[in-house]
Amino acid sequence: SSDLISKTFKNTFNYSGRCSVSEFWSFAVFAYVTFFSLLFLNITINNNILYFVSFFLSIIFLFVPHLSLFVRRLHDFNFSGKILFAPSIVYFIKILSLKQFLSFNPKFLFILDVILLGFVFFLVVVSYFEGDNGKNNYGVPE
Repeated sequence: SSDLISKTFKNTFNYSGRCSVSEFWSFAVFAYVTFFSLLFLNITINNNILYFVSFFLSIIFLFVPHLSLFVRRLHDFNFSGKILFAPSIVYFIKILSLKQFLSFNPKFLFILDVILLGFVFFLVVVSYFEGDNGKNNYGVPE
């Protein structure tokens, strides 16, 4: 497990190839435990500077490698990592509507919520199940 975590840190900026379910979840558990431990520490100490520094460091040292892992998990299913940009477009439309720059029908906003929920479900499936057994456009399984 610690080998998989160190492998993830070594591949932080590697957005090619594939990653296994075990590599993904080993780092995910490590990242969540680390993040919530820092959050608990910040709540108990109640220091704004410490909170800012730990939040910034957790973004750099936990989110960026996790993003790389998600891209490589998508590659395991022969999907492009660019799929991860799709929710950003939906969120942008929702933010514009909330800020009242754009006015949308509530039914349309509900459809956007359903699309986001579907995307989250898709990411859960990608993170829990094995991808293609053989070689695909992104290489062979690890």
